[in-house]
Amino acid sequence: MADKVSGTKPPFTIGQLITWLSWVAMILLVIVALSNWESFIHLRLFDYRFSISFGLILVIALIAGSFAGVSDYLTLNRDVRRNQIQEKWQAQDAKLVADITSDREKQLEAKINTLEAALEKALKKQS
Repeated sequence: MADKVSGTKPPFTIGQLITWLSWVAMILLVIVALSNWESFIHLRLFDYRFSISFGLILVIALIAGSFAGVSDYLTLNRDVRRNQIQEKWQAQDAKLVADITSDREKQLEAKINTLEAALEKALKKQS
């Protein structure tokens, strides 16, 4: 809050900090994966035994995590856009209500002017 009052901008926002930390974590994971590419892990699935590279497992985990992160980001981004559209519609609705009110006032003023003119004309005929 002090930053908003003094007018200074913080060097990093929370979103930027998280983005940088994510990139650092991904780079470290790739380095670990590449350095352990020759290491094999022996696994068993339903009595079927196989060996897979530890580096390959890390890369697969990185890709799966990236898909999950992108999915979450797109979901949050969609919600933000939906809120922006809803706010825009609310502003347009408020403007429309104001325009309708203004139009009704103009119609009433025109009717009053017409009635005043007719009354003056009727009074002139009587005099």
